[in-house]
Amino acid sequence: MEDILDAKLNLSYLDYKVSKYDYFQGCPTMLTSEKAALAKVSQIYYNHKQHATPGQPIGKYLDKDFGPLRDSDYDRCRFTLYKHGEMPKKGYPDPHDVHFVFPETITDKPI
Repeated sequence: MEDILDAKLNLSYLDYKVSKYDYFQGCPTMLTSEKAALAKVSQIYYNHKQHATPGQPIGKYLDKDFGPLRDSDYDRCRFTLYKHGEMPKKGYPDPHDVHFVFPETITDKPI
């Protein structure tokens, strides 16, 4: 048993196979380990790149499983921030006040 665990720990994220057991709360783009997350983002990137138009910049990836789909999507924002959709304690951000943006939106340089 220890050999199996050791082999899994030493496995590269490029060879790692993400399974449903790696999903956080059943969401296929929220994962429970760094290795699973690296494997998933690598898979998403290469799949997204493969479907891009040759000679054109690769478009932005929009995660359909995580985060609000538009600014007015309050319910998805609540459940993205908090497991049960409710602020756990006073002082946590109110989902009405949170904006999900791409990094270049908050910087002056494209990323």
